[in-house]
Amino acid sequence: MHETNVSLTDLLCKPNLIFAIPAAHQNTLLRMAKQIGLLGFIAKNVNWEKRTGATADILEGAAKHVDYHVKMLDWEVHCLSTIFSDFPEKVILLKGAAYRMMKLDFSKGRFASDIDILVSKRMLDMAEERLLKMGWEFMTADDYEQHYYREWMHELPPLRHKERGTIIDLHHNILPETSKYRVDSEMLISAAIPSEQGFYTLSPEDTVLHKAVHLFVEGDLKYGLKELIDLHMLFNQLGQKPGFWENLLTRSKQLGFQRPLFYALYFCRRFFKLKLQPYIWKDISNFAPNAPIKKITLSLMERSFLPDDLDHPRFITKRAQNLTYLRSHLLRMPLFLLIKHLSRQAWHRGGIKTGTPKS
Repeated sequence: MHETNVSLTDLLCKPNLIFAIPAAHQNTLLRMAKQIGLLGFIAKNVNWEKRTGATADILEGAAKHVDYHVKMLDWEVHCLSTIFSDFPEKVILLKGAAYRMMKLDFSKGRFASDIDILVSKRMLDMAEERLLKMGWEFMTADDYEQHYYREWMHELPPLRHKERGTIIDLHHNILPETSKYRVDSEMLISAAIPSEQGFYTLSPEDTVLHKAVHLFVEGDLKYGLKELIDLHMLFNQLGQKPGFWENLLTRSKQLGFQRPLFYALYFCRRFFKLKLQPYIWKDISNFAPNAPIKKITLSLMERSFLPDDLDHPRFITKRAQNLTYLRSHLLRMPLFLLIKHLSRQAWHRGGIKTGTPKS
């Protein structure tokens, strides 16, 4: 591999490459990584014995930033454990907080911007009441937004703590009520496993499938490389457990998540060289889209995943990101509701906005 041909995905696979490339190319790749929330991941996975100069200083700063947020995440989980200590049903941590509870290696270098919690829908009011009493408040008081979330979405509007500023997403499902891939949340809750401090996490298979549907059904692929690295790490670590891959394939069929799982495995193989047994790839490939749609969709997704040099953005990248963003909305809700929602968003916010990196 020529030094100047190192791509961001190459760097994510082999972070030590950052010390072997020219300074100008280092700067480009580090800016791209920071843009999508992956600078900390690189910083926590380099060989620190090789660090030198300004690049090492940048990475050390990023590593300290991640360490701070990990400590904040741990503290918030501890605070929440007191709020939900006597909760009558399971309280399930999702995504970043769950990875910490599951003691997954990559969680030590993972930036988490919020905490995601799942409870059954019948317990949603009780969970909301407890959080509001303990200093949390909704980030929006807009009547439309409140109605939109409560009527159509799988979660309440985000809550932020009045003093600490940390954010919680309180879920009753992992996908919106109107989603094409909507699943009965009780299937997930019943399979959840006990963890520390009274919390639960999704089963290993459901943890992977949740990440896959979050990215490929409702995600914004503009920042999707961060989510895809999570998937790759989940496959690598959880895949070591006996029976995991067979259980994952079976569970994807039970929940109807074969297509998102196909996309997850396809791109982890393509970008990060994920090694799979041939029978796994053969099985999941049966659930890929038909040939013409498959080619177009994979091409748009790939272009959306890969960030441009910030000084030289390309029109084709922005167009691909807009189209995949529209796709996620079409999977999330029926067309009539989508038109109504995006029209209002464009009118009141000065245009349709894509998201930012999340946990």
